[in-house]
Amino acid sequence: MLYKGVAPIAAVGIVSLVEATLIWTGVSAGDWTIATVCLLAGVLAFGVTGRIFWVVRRAERNR
Repeated sequence: MLYKGVAPIAAVGIVSLVEATLIWTGVSAGDWTIATVCLLAGVLAFGVTGRIFWVVRRAERNR
């Protein structure tokens, strides 16, 4: 089940990682700074998504 508010965060993560990959492979215009920021944003977004799932799952188990 996808919890409320997680889908937009996951979407940001996916888009950021894809854009970083496209810049690094030369498909998309941009420099290494933009690619690095995209990569960090993607990793952070997936970290936040994982944390939300972990907190909600733990709360459900403790009921």
